[in-house]
Amino acid sequence: MDVAAHSWLAQDAQGDVTTVLFAEGVADAGVQRLFLRRLHEAVPMERLDHFLRASRFAEALAFADAHGISAAVVYHRRLTAMVQSDGAVSESAVDVALELAQHIEDEDAVDVCTRLLAPSLNDTIRLLAYARRRAGAENRLRKRVEDVERRLGTWSALGGQDRDSAWAEFRVADLAANVRAYAAQGDVARVAVLWRRHAGLRRDVAGAVQGFPLDTDSAALAAWLRAEVLPTLQPAQWPAVVAWIEQRARALEARLQRPADALQLVALLDHPAQPAPALTPQQLV
Repeated sequence: MDVAAHSWLAQDAQGDVTTVLFAEGVADAGVQRLFLRRLHEAVPMERLDHFLRASRFAEALAFADAHGISAAVVYHRRLTAMVQSDGAVSESAVDVALELAQHIEDEDAVDVCTRLLAPSLNDTIRLLAYARRRAGAENRLRKRVEDVERRLGTWSALGGQDRDSAWAEFRVADLAANVRAYAAQGDVARVAVLWRRHAGLRRDVAGAVQGFPLDTDSAALAAWLRAEVLPTLQPAQWPAVVAWIEQRARALEARLQRPADALQLVALLDHPAQPAPALTPQQLV
């Protein structure tokens, strides 16, 4: 450390004996400045953190090794930096992540592998498969992996493109908002996929059905209601759904002059709902 020739020790008014306080006089281009500086003892973890903040991971690893610090600290920080990077990492970076993840704790490995944005569906599946192995029998970790796997399965069933940006948005999306958006588009098939795969959405049946425009394909809508919605309704949910079906049937006949479509919906109320095999999106289109 270089110190100006005009420097002298200063007295610390707070009586701190763990540091050294000194004054330094510096002249530069005819301008004289006086600085008060404080020297601290170098703590290994602070020095290591300096390397990590600067993403100097090779130096950090060497420093950790020289000072008896677990290399897992460096590996975890490097993986965290990869997770927080903008956009998807490369395929080779996924390989690196899987290698580094072997040297960190199970919970940290699961966290990284469920959050890292991979460049392709296959790479995402590789990460989740590794996360599942590391989760082992620990229920909390297994559920975390399963939640992401279910989201990914839903994404694929919805026809999600193999684009990292779109998957990045969907994996943290509000699925109830997605249901409302698809319903507003009259997309019965995609609403059915979400309804079928995520049981939590069934608590808000009104939000799932009331947003469909009046010109939505009534045959597809009735088929989905009969097969997957009505059999899952709780007693408290029936009155609102019955009222919606009746109002929609009247509107179909009065405003669109489609009495046959109105009858399709009203017929749903004539027979008690029975569980039926789940419809595929292809059957609903």
